[in-house]
Amino acid sequence: MQNQPAWMSWPMPPGWEARYDANTRRYFFINHSTRQTQWNDPRQAIFDQMQAQQAQQHAQAQPARQPTPEPVRQHTPEPVREATPEPVRQPSPESPQRNVFFADDNAGGVP
Repeated sequence: MQNQPAWMSWPMPPGWEARYDANTRRYFFINHSTRQTQWNDPRQAIFDQMQAQQAQQHAQAQPARQPTPEPVRQHTPEPVREATPEPVRQPSPESPQRNVFFADDNAGGVP
């Protein structure tokens, strides 16, 4: 015998009957109070409803969880560094000095 859910061993709810259909090789369920038939077992619907109620009751019994605050991060300032001036480069005696002249449109020539 296969493992079956526990609700399959429950009795049918009042007013319900399970019948086997040889053509489909399945059980169908008759609700005699409403004179309707269905393929879904009403015991499963009852089981699902009980599970939902238990989950709701469990959720209500649990204290509301407060969000965990983020840890406060302290800013550590960088140490102040003294500015070191760049040395001024002096032209070496070996490198020739060049004088650069710019043409001035107003002067009409090179100075």
